[in-house]
Amino acid sequence: MALPTSTIAMAVLTCIPFGLAVRDTVRQRTAAQTERERIEQRARFDEQQEALAAERDYARRQAEREREEREQAERAAAMSGLLGDSPTSLGPLFGDIAIGMSGEELYTRSTQLAAITALGFRVHVEGRDHVPSIVLVPRRGSSDDLCDQLSAQLVTRWGRPDAEDDEELFWVTGARRASFWRSATCKLRFERYAPPESWIDRSTDSVVPIAAIGKPAKALAAQLEQRLFVAVSVEDDSVVWSDVGVGTGSGRTSLVANVSGGRVTGILATTRVSTNTQDDIIAQLTALFGPRADDGNWTGKPPVTLDVYDGHLTLTAGKVEE
Repeated sequence: MALPTSTIAMAVLTCIPFGLAVRDTVRQRTAAQTERERIEQRARFDEQQEALAAERDYARRQAEREREEREQAERAAAMSGLLGDSPTSLGPLFGDIAIGMSGEELYTRSTQLAAITALGFRVHVEGRDHVPSIVLVPRRGSSDDLCDQLSAQLVTRWGRPDAEDDEELFWVTGARRASFWRSATCKLRFERYAPPESWIDRSTDSVVPIAAIGKPAKALAAQLEQRLFVAVSVEDDSVVWSDVGVGTGSGRTSLVANVSGGRVTGILATTRVSTNTQDDIIAQLTALFGPRADDGNWTGKPPVTLDVYDGHLTLTAGKVEE
């Protein structure tokens, strides 16, 4: 029995909305699934890119670290050339420059210091006589670890210092000494020095020439010119010069001879010393002038006063105008 046309039409009309609903549902599910897959795919891509970026960053940092380590090793190897095999000696980077040359000789060899400058140091020469000091300090803008590297090289090449005061290390060998100031200043100094026994005594070669007191100032100037190979001028009331430092310390001795009536009336000497050298100077002064008076000074001829504060020594022999 055939279905009536109206029934078929009604069935079709009824199924069409249902089919459309099914189609829309399937389409919505497919679109949602596609969006989810797209998001997941994007996330995987982002993760891969982040991983690649991390790998590149690690490789870059590793390359920089290796370059810095290589440069530090090269600098350390080159820096070892600053120091000789024995404590207080100059290394091969100084060429034929030697402690004991005159200041003029050192200045004529300044081109030999180019390799030291390339390491980041400036080279100063203090004094133009035959016993100048050679001082190394980092150039402005040099690597911050330059001082640490130099400090490490000093201990590696020369061993432990002979003395130490606060931030300063001292090595002493024969007539030479070296001092290293490891604070923010970071200064390495090579120089000759005098032991307390010859720094002050009654000989004409004494760094503090107390034998000149009472004698003509021109005679003192002539002695200094002969010994130091520098011109020494006699002013109306003073003679000014510098000489080597004393004992374990650093820096030169600055000296002023007071002059009155053409004769030396007294001498003022200032320098820097370590604690143990202070005791040695006191012992030398006691040997020369006898025990100290109650005020801590010496009342011999000439009378001597000694003042030491924070490593800075001031000695006055005879009469010195303030």
